[in-house]
Amino acid sequence: MNQQDRKIPTMPSETIGKFLREPGATGLHIAGGESLLRFNVRLTILGLIGAMMWGAAVGSYVGGEHAIRTLVKMPVFFAITLFICFALMHIVLVVSRIVERPRQTLAISLATLCVTTASLGALSPVILLFCVSSPIPNYTAYLNLYLACALCGALAGVFGVRYLAHMLRAIAGPGVPVLWPLIWCVLIYQFVGAQVAYILRPWIGNSLNLEGFYNLEHGLKGNFYTGVFAVFRRWLMETGIIT
Repeated sequence: MNQQDRKIPTMPSETIGKFLREPGATGLHIAGGESLLRFNVRLTILGLIGAMMWGAAVGSYVGGEHAIRTLVKMPVFFAITLFICFALMHIVLVVSRIVERPRQTLAISLATLCVTTASLGALSPVILLFCVSSPIPNYTAYLNLYLACALCGALAGVFGVRYLAHMLRAIAGPGVPVLWPLIWCVLIYQFVGAQVAYILRPWIGNSLNLEGFYNLEHGLKGNFYTGVFAVFRRWLMETGIIT
């Protein structure tokens, strides 16, 4: 493969589409280890834009100052999660013979997050429509919006994981298995990210100061999994599915 094939196009605007379409080219660029500092900066900027769009859209349910807080909170969520997970993810990729240097792991992580947040940014108009048309204060509407955000997050996560899988195959080359490193990296990030998201809650609703709307104090008590069960059970009760 010639040198031209190994280069990922620079960003932004006219080449973002090509970046999203060609995870293999991104992987080859990372494997080559050339100009990764500039590459990581570009990925960070693009990821910030997508995360901030999503945060602002979700925060529009309450609006005003709260929209600004969620706009800031979403990039913080991704940054804290990556900071906590990075060392363990790097060890997984090194042991799996996929990368050698931390900056390669950072580039892989940022590229995956960039695709995820770009997907969230593309979904933000949908959530914005639901936010501005939902009654407030209304706990049933809040729970429905909570579910809609979870579904959008899951969809964006699928896009990110798919991109990560193609990158790892390109970086590892023939004969190096990538399935288990992929699974471990996804599980590590998801496990940590779920709890970080729980602590940083709520993405919506904390300006209402109403009983039942979560705040940071609630996030520091308990964990994500019990919290999701409680929210889902409350949603079933509010919609009349269970009593």
